[in-house]
Amino acid sequence: MLTMTYSVRTGDSMVRKNRLKQLQNDYSAVSQKEQAVVQEMRRVASVLDNIDETIDTLDAEFEQKTGIVNKEDLSFLFVATFLQCTRWLLMPRMDLDFSKIDRSDRLNDNELKQDGPLLGEKSGSRYENEQLNNYTKKYKDKYMGEKEAFDAGDRSGHTSWLEILLRPVPYDAMNANDSSEAGKKLIPNIRDFSTEGVNICGQNHHVATLGHDPFLGWIFGTMNIMSRKISFINLLTYDVILGSDLLNAKKQTIDYASNTNVLDMTQYCFSSLQEDVKRLPAAVARQAMHLESDKLTKNGLPIPLLSAINPELAQKLIKNNWNSNEVERMVKKLSKNAGIVGLQAMLALMINLIIKSIYLLCSDEEIFSEREVRIRKILSVSNVMASSSNLLYVAFTKDAGKLDVGGIGVTLYNLINDKQFIKKLKYEYIANGIENEIKGNKDWEELYNWR
Repeated sequence: MLTMTYSVRTGDSMVRKNRLKQLQNDYSAVSQKEQAVVQEMRRVASVLDNIDETIDTLDAEFEQKTGIVNKEDLSFLFVATFLQCTRWLLMPRMDLDFSKIDRSDRLNDNELKQDGPLLGEKSGSRYENEQLNNYTKKYKDKYMGEKEAFDAGDRSGHTSWLEILLRPVPYDAMNANDSSEAGKKLIPNIRDFSTEGVNICGQNHHVATLGHDPFLGWIFGTMNIMSRKISFINLLTYDVILGSDLLNAKKQTIDYASNTNVLDMTQYCFSSLQEDVKRLPAAVARQAMHLESDKLTKNGLPIPLLSAINPELAQKLIKNNWNSNEVERMVKKLSKNAGIVGLQAMLALMINLIIKSIYLLCSDEEIFSEREVRIRKILSVSNVMASSSNLLYVAFTKDAGKLDVGGIGVTLYNLINDKQFIKKLKYEYIANGIENEIKGNKDWEELYNWR
């Protein structure tokens, strides 16, 4: 019994000793961990105390790693700059001459211009007759057959396509058919455009009539020609009477007493087309001839749609030599210049893309983001150098047409976009560097998960 008691006591004593030893070992381990944590906390505190120096160091490291002052990068910089400069030197000039054709250089009615910027151009009947002669020669059989029927008096109640084509356009009529005082009154609701106080005259009839509008004329002018009527900007429509029934009759007058309107004119045109569909293309061709014959005259045609909106302004602009032809010339130049600017930008972007692709493919040993930063710096510097040389060239030669608008636009875009991109990468680089400094070499998960 005593032996068993001694054995139990001896066993309990061994357990207590082992337990005590285990606790001592645990305490020692905890103490070491605590010392390690304290050391790490002190190190982290030191890092945070010197955070500004750390940031400056990381910033300098980033600039060093992404710098372009080395043989390879300077070679790419030279090639890129050379290509961009060559590009703008070989590009066509923009046309920045928006001066108007002087009124004295424009055409009189029925004139063949012998000199000046409109050399060889024709107006009025001189132009229209030539076009009509070419047409009758080209379609001689159709013309002769229709003319024989006309001469024989074989006519319908509508204007034939031959009359439509050969007779003067009705919206050119200016004189009233009635020579009495009633016939000389101003047309109701149409403003007086002339200084002489005459409602319709050679100086204002292009603005006053819808047939002369470069846009609305294709509708109203064509219907006027088919129906032998004249429509004014207030939509008042009247019959136009020819001085004779001959095919080559030129004199025509406005019948202000005629009881007609735009709706009647439209119905007449539809009825005429049902009888002979060839009258529509004949009227369109005649309209095209007449607009072209008036386009280069002293007054020219009004700016499209303006006469229907603000006739006084349209007339004032015509007197100041701003007409449809000048607007057309300006639009063509602007379109051409826009195309040149677009080509400048497209080629500048293409050169940048080619240089960038070659650069990134040349080496795969370095970190991609760092190489991306360097090529962006190379392209930005090369674009700035090329754009600066272009500005200096324009300043010294005073040749604004050679201004590389598209290339300068690409340069400015790249400067803004690349600055944001590089700033973002630098921020990430510094943030990662600070994080690594704070983490240090210790395994923080092992440090705290020691149990």
